[in-house]
Amino acid sequence: MATTIVEIVEQTPNKLIFRNQLPASLRIAFTIFGMGFVGTLLITIPTIINSGDNQAILFLSFICLFSVVFGCVAISVGIDVGTYTIDKTLNKLTIKRLNLFENKSIEYQRHEIADVLFEENTDSDGDKYYKIFFVLASGKRIHRIVSDDQVKQRKMVDLIRSYLNLPPKE
Repeated sequence: MATTIVEIVEQTPNKLIFRNQLPASLRIAFTIFGMGFVGTLLITIPTIINSGDNQAILFLSFICLFSVVFGCVAISVGIDVGTYTIDKTLNKLTIKRLNLFENKSIEYQRHEIADVLFEENTDSDGDKYYKIFFVLASGKRIHRIVSDDQVKQRKMVDLIRSYLNLPPKE
């Protein structure tokens, strides 16, 4: 499982801003890999246009479509960033999500956040990874943050809980 890095961008007595994203090396690799697939499209266009063979045109069209879809997904994964701002002065949590397909911001008032959970999971290879969830008063889990660093994830949960004025978990 590709793991993300959670880094604190700003920490003051009234504000905590942290970012969740892939490590730089993986972001670059996904982006280059995705651009390579999109580049395949540019290389095959002349072949499609100049080919008189209908089967070849159909096959190359499929390759182009696959390249564009897979390339866009790989680029999107490479640039996917979540920024979380807990502002005690405004009494709210703002979550900004930026990737190739979306650029959106969602705000939650402090009273809407009932809990922050830490979960341990195991992937199909037996490797452990850890998730942080914000839990709304309705019980809905939102915006999971995944990492393979248990200590950092637990510390981040404690820090988030303190900024949201939630009692510490045992």
